[in-house]
Amino acid sequence: MTDYRKRYVLPDSIHHRLIHPENGILTSDGRFQHPYMYYFFLGRYLATHEDNRIIEQMCQDSHVAENHLTLLFVIHHATNDKIIEEIMIRTMCSLDEIPPARLDPKETKRFQSIVGGLPPDILSGRSVEAERRADRQALDNRDEDTEEHLDERSLSSLNRAIYRILKNNELLGQVLRVRYGRLDKQQIATIVESVADSGLRLVNVLLMNEEDISDLAQYLHARIPNLSERRIKRLLQFTSFLWTMTNVELVVKAISHKEITPIVRNLVRRKHTPAYDIIGFFGALDSADKLTSELRKELKKLLKRHDDSFVRSVLSIRVQHYMNTHRSSAQIEQGVCADLGIRYRHRLLAGQ
Repeated sequence: MTDYRKRYVLPDSIHHRLIHPENGILTSDGRFQHPYMYYFFLGRYLATHEDNRIIEQMCQDSHVAENHLTLLFVIHHATNDKIIEEIMIRTMCSLDEIPPARLDPKETKRFQSIVGGLPPDILSGRSVEAERRADRQALDNRDEDTEEHLDERSLSSLNRAIYRILKNNELLGQVLRVRYGRLDKQQIATIVESVADSGLRLVNVLLMNEEDISDLAQYLHARIPNLSERRIKRLLQFTSFLWTMTNVELVVKAISHKEITPIVRNLVRRKHTPAYDIIGFFGALDSADKLTSELRKELKKLLKRHDDSFVRSVLSIRVQHYMNTHRSSAQIEQGVCADLGIRYRHRLLAGQ
């Protein structure tokens, strides 16, 4: 700040506002009071100066925290779609040799024992407010446990591609959230498809089939004889299941915006795979304020269409979790419980 005032005229009134302890943006020695302010101004600078080389490199290395934060603000300040195109190109070209998972019975065969062990009924008797508090606490704990400090030099090419997809999909989700009014419907559909397909490619990065699991279990058992091959196989199956559902949910989080729900539905119908059916329904749930007769009809269609324990189980668990954290018509909830084959429970009211 001292060096700046030596070169430029800075009235005391402006200087005092800049370093105001509550409303200012700078400290007395000229640093930003909050780190995000730096990325805000850097993002605005890059968006207005359009230095494509810097943007391209940031999109390529979006797993680096500084790049990711800067790109978030570039998106907010951008006046054209170049940044969106750069992010999409890097996303679509990452792991493009791996096909997106379909999550059909052939692929989900590896999950049968895991799915069979899932509780069929997770409806809570607690109030919606209590469930939401527990949900928020779980999310806060997860965010603390998964805080990332990545050194790009230590990442293999595979890990770098995985992180690039994860971070770029977060960025594209932000595009869908803040710029949907500036994009035509075809552009929105292309972004949603890019996010979904890249997320489903990640599913297939890890243990693509039952044979892979068996072979790896045999190998690990030879290295760790005190763990039975059966136990190792089950751990691998669970890891694969968890990886699958995590990536599905990340896709859903990126595309679940009420304003673009019709576009997502059209894409789901066109793709017509179990994976897209799951993503589409999860997204419809997350975009809804409560369960409706239309959502119930969609659920019934999916349960009828997919004679597969994996699809039916994940749909059931997701709907029940939604019912735990949202208030809906008792009549609709009773109907949904009947469709899922579980017992309806009356909920406690807040404060009870």
